Order: sequence, then structure tokens, then C-alpha cells
Amino acid sequence: MIKTKLYRASKIAEIVKGKLIGEDCLIDQICFDSRKLMSEKSLFFAIKGKRYDAECFVDEAIKKGAGVIVSSKKRTVDATQIYVENTNEALFELARYNKGETKIIGITGSVGKTTIKQMICSILSKKYKVYGTVENHNNEIGVAQTLLGITDEKYCVIEMGMRGKGEIDFLSRLCEPYISVISNVGKAHLGKLGTEEAIFEAKCEIIPNTKAHVIVPNEWRFKCLNYGSLNPLFIGAGADAYACNISYLKKGISFDVFDKKSKKIIPMQLDSVYEHDAQNCAFAYMVGKLCGVSIENIKSGILEFKNCKNRGELISIGKFSIINDTYNASFESVKGALQGLVQLSNAQNKRSIALLGDMLEMGENSAYFHKKIGEFSRKIGIYNVISIGEFSSQICEGFGGGIMLKSNQEAINYIAENLGNGDILLLKASRGMYFEKILEGLKEKINEN
Repeated sequence: MIKTKLYRASKIAEIVKGKLIGEDCLIDQICFDSRKLMSEKSLFFAIKGKRYDAECFVDEAIKKGAGVIVSSKKRTVDATQIYVENTNEALFELARYNKGETKIIGITGSVGKTTIKQMICSILSKKYKVYGTVENHNNEIGVAQTLLGITDEKYCVIEMGMRGKGEIDFLSRLCEPYISVISNVGKAHLGKLGTEEAIFEAKCEIIPNTKAHVIVPNEWRFKCLNYGSLNPLFIGAGADAYACNISYLKKGISFDVFDKKSKKIIPMQLDSVYEHDAQNCAFAYMVGKLCGVSIENIKSGILEFKNCKNRGELISIGKFSIINDTYNASFESVKGALQGLVQLSNAQNKRSIALLGDMLEMGENSAYFHKKIGEFSRKIGIYNVISIGEFSSQICEGFGGGIMLKSNQEAINYIAENLGNGDILLLKASRGMYFEKILEGLKEKINEN
């Protein structure tokens, strides 16, 4: 259920180029789930997804109280209907209109999108009313839903995911970002796009649709681009802004952000176990600066930053600690998490153990990249690796040892019996490996004992 601006059904019909059937009425919330209780001011959108067609649930939505439905089928129902040829296109038209004068901050990249989004929201909220992508709703429907949730906010921070060529172009044309951020370009989605160059080109689709500013990594590929009338800002060592002097605290990390233009060094603290989040902070800092947020408020926003669930949470269970990074995994994010594990365990003089699962969507070179993860683990000094999944043997081969397990339950049993004395365990795999269930199982098993 999305609380939106107050509309008349007749106005919505006009916006989406539909036909109003029935009485005109007021709408202040939009629903996409027919299982939810609704009211006479609720509008139910019968959109089509890859696995469902909400046209099948219109009658149920009306029974749950929906006062208006948007449908591509003319019906005889006890509710006002807005008839359209294509409900998804109608959704996009209404979302685009609802955005109004709110300025959009658009974020894309192979990894780090959600973290940077959360940082930017935390910074901007120190001065402005801000709205942002809920959880990971970063596809076409999710972005449209976010735009529909805008009421009177000054800024809306939107994460844009990508599964193929042209998707970022569509999302950025829908949003028309005032400021765009590309966090990085890595090997995620190699299985669908084939090459890293194709991924790079797809991520850069956001640039031509950006109104004012674009913030990108300090890499040669981005320096060679034509930005038209935009003046790009680069993040990374020696660039417009970058993080440096990173050190671990009892909780989180401290670091400096160097602003090249002002020549200022801004000390910051961040609740994170990962050093790469300090560089993510440099992206968020630049957005805050462009939006007129003071340095003190930027620092305060970063200090109050909280990441989303399952993204680098440090949890104590029994006699050991877990870095819960079970949300998802790509080649770059796994390397970053492993680096963070080593740095944290070295700072605390503890053993570093990584429980790693498959990185999905890596394409025909999956075995190669999993072996590379094992090699990287050995190179940076991981104490031991435990692996589960189709490519567990490649991880252990690259590591030169390690422990291969067949299931999440085996992992729960092994960890509960063998870890302790302050060990730090990283849980990292793609979402399809369900590693969050390992964490739940460990909590239950250890609490029983």
C-alpha cells in the first residue's frame, strides 16, 4: 500500500489517458496487492509482472474495499473503473506525473547502490524532507512505486537496478534524475550481458538522462566518456573527493574525506565493518555538498547512518561474531567483504573464517571467478574458508584447502561445533543460496545450548 498525493479518479484517468467508468471519487493510496485491506480511497492497479497478472485479482481487491481499479478489461463491478489499454504504461505515466517538482537522486552501479542510497538519505534528511527507494525495489515496477510515494519531499533518492541493456535508460527517463551516481562497474550480470564492457555501457545509460550533475568513479573508462553539458565529478584517490586514513574503532570505522576543490579534510565516523563503505561515503558526501547540506550536517548524517538488514551487520552469537552479509553477492562485493573480514579480524587479533556460497549470474566463466575468490582469500590471509554450492570445489581449489559442505544444515552444525574464542565468521553468497537461514539456524542451535 502506497500513500500518495490526493487525486480525483477523473484526474488520474486524464493523466493515464484512460476512460473513467462509474462515479468520480477521491484517491489517497495505491495498492498492488489484493490481499491487503483497502478503503474507498484506495486505487488498485492491475499490473502485469513476469510471474503474475493482477487482472486475475481485481474481484478480490474490490472485496477488500478498493474504491477504484485500473484495468485493461472493461468490467461490471461494484467500484469505479479506469479503463486503459496497458496498465503498466498507465502506472509509469502516473508515476512520472506524481514526481512533480521533487528532485531525483538516481543511483546505479554493480555494487554499493543500496548503501550509498541509505547514506544519501541520512545526509539529506538533516536539512530537507526526503523519500527513498524502499528495500530493494529497484526495477521498473519498484521505481514507479517509489515515485508514486512522493508527496511534498524536496528530494527522492532512487536506486536503479539492471538486468539487461536498455533498463537503466528506461528507469532514468522515467525518473529524470537531477543528480546521478554510478557507484562502480563490475562483473555482476555477466551471465546476461556477456562482457564487462557491455555492463559498463548499460550502466552509463543514466548519463544522457541526467539534468544537472553526474558523480562517477575515478577510472579511465569514465574519464573517456562524453558528458555533454554535464560537468562530471570523480570519486577515488586523487580525484574530486575520496576517503583516506581509515581505521577501525570498537564499533565501526573512522576516516577522512578529502575535498579537492575546497582542500578540506573532513573527519567522519561510520557504523560499518567495511573499509570500502568509507569510499561509498565519499559519493554520498558529494551529493550532500551539491544539495547544499553543511559539512557538519553531512558528518552527522553519516554518523547516524544505518545500513539495511543483511548488509554487513556485525552480530555476536555465543563465543564468536558473524558478519551477516547474506543479502546478495557479486565478484566485487565478495572481495570487498573478504577484505573487510580480514581487516576487522586483524584489528581485533581474531581468526577470520569465511563461509562462501555461489555467486549467481556470473555466466559461462562462473568456475573461473569462484576459483579467483578462493585465491583472493588465501592471498589476503583468510584463516579458513568453508564453501557450499555448485562451485564450492573451485573456491576451495583456489584457496588451497578449506572445507566443502553439502547443505546449509551441515554448515550450521559445523560452525556451532567448531567456532569460538572470538572467531569472526563472514556469511556471503547470492540471495538464491538462502544464507540468511544459516544465521537463523545458528541462533536457534546456540541458544538451545
